[in-house]
Amino acid sequence: LRRRIQQQEVMQQKVEEALALAESASAAKSQFLSNMSHDIRTPMNAIVGLTTIANSHIDDKLRVQECLNRITTSSKHLLCLINDVLDMSKIERGKIMLNEERFNFPDMVNEIVTIVQPQARAKQLTLDIVIGNIEQEAVIGDSMRINQALLNLLGNAVKYTPEGGMVRFSLSEETSRRVGYRDYRFVIQDNGVGMTEEFVKRVFDPFEREEGGFDYSIEGTGLGMAITKNVVEMMGGTIEVKSAKGKGSTFTMTLPLKPAEGSEADEDFSGLKGLEVLIVDDDTDVLENTLAILSEVGVVGSSASSGLEAVALVVQAHVAENDYQAIIVDWMMPGVDGIETIRRIREEVGDAMPIILLTAYDWTEVEDEAREAGVTAFISKPLFKSRLRHVLKSCCLEQDIQITPRKKTAEKKLSGRVLLVEDNELNREIAR
Repeated sequence: LRRRIQQQEVMQQKVEEALALAESASAAKSQFLSNMSHDIRTPMNAIVGLTTIANSHIDDKLRVQECLNRITTSSKHLLCLINDVLDMSKIERGKIMLNEERFNFPDMVNEIVTIVQPQARAKQLTLDIVIGNIEQEAVIGDSMRINQALLNLLGNAVKYTPEGGMVRFSLSEETSRRVGYRDYRFVIQDNGVGMTEEFVKRVFDPFEREEGGFDYSIEGTGLGMAITKNVVEMMGGTIEVKSAKGKGSTFTMTLPLKPAEGSEADEDFSGLKGLEVLIVDDDTDVLENTLAILSEVGVVGSSASSGLEAVALVVQAHVAENDYQAIIVDWMMPGVDGIETIRRIREEVGDAMPIILLTAYDWTEVEDEAREAGVTAFISKPLFKSRLRHVLKSCCLEQDIQITPRKKTAEKKLSGRVLLVEDNELNREIAR
């Protein structure tokens, strides 16, 4: 009888726990529907309202164009909200599949920075990208899902960091416990609004958004973190968060990825060994990582943390008749910026020495000024080993090759006929 009573008590406790869990899930979904009601209506109202405005000003081309641009932005945001809901539904039903494809980190990180950078600049945020010494840049994995996870994390960092704040993204490679794999660590750090200790425990739960003082101008489904965690775990990785209210958050995502085999034949970079290169940047992490990359390829690297220090080092080496073979200068530095630094170096030592301008921004807007100051070549942040080796080889070993800015490849015009079969008249019109 005692055992029966104990069994009944255990069963009763389990029923109560299940009921509490169900009620909690129901409350979370109710809150989710309340949030989504607001978040979906916001872009929908914009689309409907702006369409009405465009129709009423149909003869005003500029006004119509402005409305169409804003409609495009609102519709893309609405699509992101819907995609989150559909992705979470697939994950819960176990229907999501991961792709195994070859991709490389320089291209992927460049695409992510291209998307996030305008958002950061619009809020006057400092966006720092730091790349460690990545041995295997080409790997096998689901690049689309990794891209999605990183955009979720970086997008949140930008959204929840006030104007003038800082967002930092770093990538490094480590040994892995899995044979034949390497661990890639992605760290996204910000000094934004942060989270309470209680909410940190629930941040990866579906439909969760922190209550209390919530800024309804920041839309979202509350599913981004849940989707990210599920995708990371499906890949065999981990994701962790540290945060404090008012002090910012740090998300660390670690993924085991298999290095791609059959990569393109390695070029001969043996000629770089022994070259002396000066790297100039006010970011100590960038200096440290770049020096590590240079050391690995056999280059003797020196560093300067400001333009004035760089000019002094270059003059000192020139007087000692031991010039640097190349100089890499960051564009955006406090005080004397990269272009002014290059201009002063040219005045001191002439035009023979290759000088490479390093920038995390679109350098085409200062291309003419940089060329006039004496820039030999351009290289973009984040700084990967493959890019650095190629630009050094081009500047120092193949001096007859003129390094020209990358330009967009002209699109080839296609000729021919295409038959579209679509029963929806609106879709036919859009496709045509």
